[in-house]
Amino acid sequence: MNVPLDSEPLVVLAAGSPIGLGVFLTWTSRTRSAKTTQTGFAVAVPGALVGAWLGFNASTAPFVGIGFAIVGSIAAANLALIFLDIATVPSTGSIPSKLRGPADHSGSAKRISTNRSPK
Repeated sequence: MNVPLDSEPLVVLAAGSPIGLGVFLTWTSRTRSAKTTQTGFAVAVPGALVGAWLGFNASTAPFVGIGFAIVGSIAAANLALIFLDIATVPSTGSIPSKLRGPADHSGSAKRISTNRSPK
């Protein structure tokens, strides 16, 4: 049985599976719950497979489709995990104190006057 290198099922599985697994493994953290980690695996690998399929079909040139499949797989797996992070983070309705910065800016810098009178 001969399978061409630019066969769609071969490219999608060969690019999507390891990329999905790699993106998932770089995303994992000990601070996440087991359920969130399992959900991350469940969205990263299929997301990478869908991205590889879309990338492969984005080009009509046979071997260019392989490169597009790789890029599409990386993008889709990361996007799926970003959406998962957004969906699982509880909303507090306010900006975290680390992102707010100092509350009082009045005494932190000198005021520079832009009004210059001609001499």
